[in-house]
Amino acid sequence: MRWKAGKQILLTITLLLLVSGVSAQHFSTEAKLKSAFIFNFSRLIDWPEWLFDKEKPVINICTLATDELNNILKNYQGRHSNDYAFNLVPLKSADNYQHCHLLYVDKEHPDANQYIKKITNTFGILLVSNIPNFSQCQGDIEITASENGKLSLIVNQLNTRKSGLKISSRILIRSKILQTTECPE
Repeated sequence: MRWKAGKQILLTITLLLLVSGVSAQHFSTEAKLKSAFIFNFSRLIDWPEWLFDKEKPVINICTLATDELNNILKNYQGRHSNDYAFNLVPLKSADNYQHCHLLYVDKEHPDANQYIKKITNTFGILLVSNIPNFSQCQGDIEITASENGKLSLIVNQLNTRKSGLKISSRILIRSKILQTTECPE
């Protein structure tokens, strides 16, 4: 059962990459997969309804990320995720994150660690990053890469519950699950 769900997620990600035209451009495989994960998170997370403008149903995906990742994510702009249009919002700083539904902070961003400290404990925002130990401390989902380039997920359910978010079992089944907020020193 677990293998079948994993194959479905992998197939979905692969199809999204092919349909979006991302594969025709010269981006790293890791960046392409991260962008597919981020787009799929927008489809597989339940946010409280009151967070959305009923007149303009968009899901704001904010990034403090590299130009490479932002350029790939632009391919998803305007696509629909459940009842909401995908709206990419590249941020220059973490000062304007309040309108975000999902915030991705890349460890390659020059001020990533500084910004992460500003945006913790925010209700209704899914915090995603590839910063090591991010999920153990303040994050909801950490995207990790093994030495062979395979990406995996670590989900901190305690943090997501505090944020008022519900994560689909389609994400959880393929993730390492944490129930802690104890940050390693």
